[in-house]
Amino acid sequence: GQVTNQINQLGSDSTQLQDLLTQLKTAIESESTLPETDKSDALEQVEKLAQAGQAPAENKSRAKRAIDFIKSTTEGLTETNKLVDACKKLLPAIGLLFGLAI
Repeated sequence: GQVTNQINQLGSDSTQLQDLLTQLKTAIESESTLPETDKSDALEQVEKLAQAGQAPAENKSRAKRAIDFIKSTTEGLTETNKLVDACKKLLPAIGLLFGLAI
């Protein structure tokens, strides 16, 4: 879909970000305990991260907002939840690519 297209538009120098965003997208889509509206909103933030990744230095604040939004989406889920686990690993790594300490 549209999120995948945005991820794929990242240049060849952004393969690490592409991989991390793809993993995050998959984790969100496969999370059965997340309501569809929350999934949709979180995937929209992944798309924003992909867009921001085209010029990471200029888009730090945009990336931070998207990461914070995705984090808040997982707050109601249990610690053992797969999406929570994925976010704990992926969001800090994504943040580093934007020069953010998450």
